[in-house]
Amino acid sequence: MAEWFEVYEDAPALTAAEQHMRRLAVGFAFASGAVVAAAPVLALAWPAWSTAVALGALTLLIGHAVWLVWQLRRARRVVW
Repeated sequence: MAEWFEVYEDAPALTAAEQHMRRLAVGFAFASGAVVAAAPVLALAWPAWSTAVALGALTLLIGHAVWLVWQLRRARRVVW
C-alpha cells in the first residue's frame, strides 16, 4: 500500500486532475456564456415569454453551477 506522501507526489495523477478541473471550468464558462448570450435574444424574440425565458436561464445557470461544484468536489476527493 502506498504511503500518503507517494499519493500526493504522483505527478501524473495531479496533472490529470488539474486538466480535468480545467476542462470543467472552461466548459462551464462556455455554457454559461451561451445561456447569458441567448437569454436576451430569446426574450426579445418572444416578449410574452420573457419572464419564462429569464427564469429558465436562471434555473439553467444555478443548476449548472451546482453540477460544476459537485464535479470539482468529486475530482478533489479523488486526488486527496
